[in-house]
Amino acid sequence: MKSRASGFIILVVLIVIICSSFVKSEHNLLPATDIKSYANGLTEEGLSLIRAEAPREAIVVIDPGHGGIDDGATDFNLKEKDICLDISLKLGELLKKDGIKTDFTRDKDNYVGLQDRANKANKEHADLFISVHINKLPEYPEVKGTEVLFAPKQPYLNGMNSKRFADIVCSQIVDSLKTEDNGIKSRPELAVLHRTDMPAIIAEIGYISNSADRSNLSDPDFRENAAHSLATATEKALQMMGAKVNSDNKWMISSETDIKK
Repeated sequence: MKSRASGFIILVVLIVIICSSFVKSEHNLLPATDIKSYANGLTEEGLSLIRAEAPREAIVVIDPGHGGIDDGATDFNLKEKDICLDISLKLGELLKKDGIKTDFTRDKDNYVGLQDRANKANKEHADLFISVHINKLPEYPEVKGTEVLFAPKQPYLNGMNSKRFADIVCSQIVDSLKTEDNGIKSRPELAVLHRTDMPAIIAEIGYISNSADRSNLSDPDFRENAAHSLATATEKALQMMGAKVNSDNKWMISSETDIKK
């Protein structure tokens, strides 16, 4: 009797093992040890989803450059820290109005360290990080226009990385504000770009050392339009990342980490 019972138990265990293997093969699940080798074989177009979360509210962290004892670039009584804060606060209001959750590394004239800025975004698990800045090149006052800085980083988040985000932001600013297009530039050494865990950019709106740009940067309407262009670019990026507006007018996103070659 005991022999028969033992044989039945063994048979049941074998059936469970076989069924489990069949289900795995049917769903093409990869053992953990194979994920890295599989990822290494992907092409530029190929994506392998290795992490997915339930939909949650998307969040954008806005970083007004400089602040407090750090004025940033100055010229003709204009201070970069003030211009950056003005544009950033306007940007935050626009995004909130459209239902996007936002946070700031600073929302007043105070000093915040570079590591603290990155830590803020990482702690919030932000989906995008936007740092607003103004350029200055006094030895070449004829230089003007917009450029957007990024640091190459992996992994892609929902098909978005810093370079792609920089492209979106730069194109939108130039199209909206009609500023000189200086393009996007890789600056991996900048702390807020390489220490953040999400697509991150620095938007250099214009040159305070150039008379035409300086005139624009001192104009409240120009700053308002700059905020609008940044908001539009942010929403385009979130849409490309799969964010959708729910019935409560909140932008929801499912965070996915893709391995890209």
